[in-house]
Amino acid sequence: MNIKQISYLVSLTFLLLLQLIAIPGIGQTDKTGCKDHPLITRFPQSQIKWCETQNFSAYHVAVGKVSGYRKIDKWIDLEGKVTRLYYEYQGAATMSEVYQNYRNAIQRAGFTSLAQGFKPQRNVSKEVGGSGWIATAYIKNPVPTNSGVMLFHGTSSAGGKGYIAAKLERAAGTVYVVVAVYQHTSTEVVALVDIIEEDALEDGKIEVDPDYIARQIEQFGTVSLYGIYFDFDKASIQRESEPALLAVAKYLQGNPSINLYIIGHTDMKGNLPYNLALSEKRAQAVVDALVNQHQIKRDRLQGKGVGPLAPKSTNRTEEGRKLNRRVELVEKR
Repeated sequence: MNIKQISYLVSLTFLLLLQLIAIPGIGQTDKTGCKDHPLITRFPQSQIKWCETQNFSAYHVAVGKVSGYRKIDKWIDLEGKVTRLYYEYQGAATMSEVYQNYRNAIQRAGFTSLAQGFKPQRNVSKEVGGSGWIATAYIKNPVPTNSGVMLFHGTSSAGGKGYIAAKLERAAGTVYVVVAVYQHTSTEVVALVDIIEEDALEDGKIEVDPDYIARQIEQFGTVSLYGIYFDFDKASIQRESEPALLAVAKYLQGNPSINLYIIGHTDMKGNLPYNLALSEKRAQAVVDALVNQHQIKRDRLQGKGVGPLAPKSTNRTEEGRKLNRRVELVEKR
């Protein structure tokens, strides 16, 4: 057994111990369908009031300083399975105790800290962990307005906030944990725990799911599709693309008020003028397919190509170039 495997087993052992220590309180009520993530559990007596899991989504971890109005200067952009859990705790424990339990548990489990900060008193600080900073840190990862999450809502007896972002290298892939804790009232502490299990997109799954398209458009205004295939160096759409085209068509049929830009992307092989032209032709081919084969009105769609100018990953590896070759839907307003 090598050192990396031993480290992984030690980390896993700590996490399992955490689950035994922080057993939920008797009689507590979680929201239907919600449960702790296997990697990290709750502070004792907390209740899950909202949760969300997306098998593949983008997530942006804030790790830098506030450098302007609603702007943080450094982010880590991820893609993978995203689990979000919102806990509420009523009792004698303070936000400081809840925060330190999360921080210490994450450290003991072998995670590497990416950013952390703790402001025990009510504040508007723009330093990591401050109220101003946290408000900016979650702009790129918003929670639904109907979720009931109180992380950003003040009260007359509200207190401080804290933030932790950390990662763990595992044999199954890198996992990130992001925790924000808030003293919402004098007797209530809330925590938003996000777990991101980084992974490359597995072709043939999300592109056939209209519900996934709807969630991404609603939250981010855009969604990347990897199930639309073209002949090499051409704008001819292959037959294997039909499930993805059908998913887009079903989404548009179910949301008649939505209009879309269809954006073509390429990797950086070849020169820029050629890739810009190719991506534009491919975007237009998708528009034509949706109009001619699925009866979507042409005035709801507009095709554009940006070539290699908006990459999702590095162009130095084939895996990265594969992520960059895509069709993106952008809500048109």
